Amino acid sequence: MQRTMQTKFCSRAALSTLIIFEGFAFGVTGLFLYAGIVRHVGWGGAIIGLVLCAVIFIWWRAFFVAVEDNELRYRALFASRTVKLGDIKKAVRKTEFGSKGNRPPFRIEIYGTVEGKDVNFDINLKPFPLADVRKLEQLLNVV
Repeated sequence: MQRTMQTKFCSRAALSTLIIFEGFAFGVTGLFLYAGIVRHVGWGGAIIGLVLCAVIFIWWRAFFVAVEDNELRYRALFASRTVKLGDIKKAVRKTEFGSKGNRPPFRIEIYGTVEGKDVNFDINLKPFPLADVRKLEQLLNVV
């Protein structure tokens, strides 16, 4: 599958993803703050809640996917992959009702070779805006 496009595409996680998770975390943190201020229970829960809010923000900010200069770049919190578009053999969209192992339920599976080694990885599509997911699928000729 030969790809020679110079298309620039860049996407970050949708704001709605952050709002959903942070809404829950702020709610729990608010309850712990109430317990600490009004009930004088202690500040341990509130501190943990604030740390949780920070971790959720860092997790949300880590999601990034780009197609430019004939390369696909994907980054998540604990994963970063770069592969040339010409090295991608196949890109397959998968949707499952539950995740299996550590694989995201809504993903694009990338199969290719880099420097003679087989490479396969998943792009978690859940955090990205739907319009960006559709454009990424077109750029990668997803089956």
